[in-house]
Amino acid sequence: MRNLLETHGIFLFVFLIGTMCAALRAESHALDPESVDRHAEITLTGSRLVVIYELLLGINPTNRAVEKLDANQDKTISDEERDAYLKEIAPIYADMQTVQLGEMRLPLRFVQGDVYRTIGHNGINVLKIDLGYMCDLPAGIPREATLAFHYHDANLENRNGWKQIRFNPLNGVRYSGHIPYKDFGKFDYTIMETKGFAPKTDEISLEISLPASSEASSSPAVVLPEKREIDVASIRSGVDLLVKIWLALGGIGVILSLVVWRIRRSR
Repeated sequence: MRNLLETHGIFLFVFLIGTMCAALRAESHALDPESVDRHAEITLTGSRLVVIYELLLGINPTNRAVEKLDANQDKTISDEERDAYLKEIAPIYADMQTVQLGEMRLPLRFVQGDVYRTIGHNGINVLKIDLGYMCDLPAGIPREATLAFHYHDANLENRNGWKQIRFNPLNGVRYSGHIPYKDFGKFDYTIMETKGFAPKTDEISLEISLPASSEASSSPAVVLPEKREIDVASIRSGVDLLVKIWLALGGIGVILSLVVWRIRRSR
């Protein structure tokens, strides 16, 4: 009887530990369901600045965004509702981004965006928001001279999440300075498992030199990243994922209990 109780105790212990691990895994970002992951890609030519601003929402921000998206609460997100949501949030995110080139602050104008379901960190079904901004460089900006360039994103300073900035100089633009994590892939979450950290960059400061010519052909278009939308009806939900993990850990617990029971019985 004592052996049986000990065996059941081991099984219960394994099951509880498994439940705790599964609950942590269910977060859209490590340990924090409020996290928002951000990747800002800045492209600069002699005539234009383009910012592609990507947000990968955690579980709780996703739920709040879905409520706001579905304005009439009919459980369906129409194109009109999606467009209205993007037009509302795009200026808010733009206002919290500062782009300074020399003595001039460059205002970001929203061009296009998208919001859709995709897979976030740990395989959870979340929302992704893509926002495309641009700013044509002023005619009187100095050329073939060293200019200070500064980009600062204050949107997510107090929120956990992946924060990465990429800078792409094109068509004769030269730069010098440090860009943190520039060799890391976008939203490459394997870094978190292998290195134990994620990028946390909110700003970059560089020295820029613009080419003498500002040809119109050097003006890049605002192109959103490739859309990786999921079929919500067919994707496993967070609950399904938890069940699978519980079953796997429960099976391990049963096997461990049988092994312990067999060892004690053979004594």
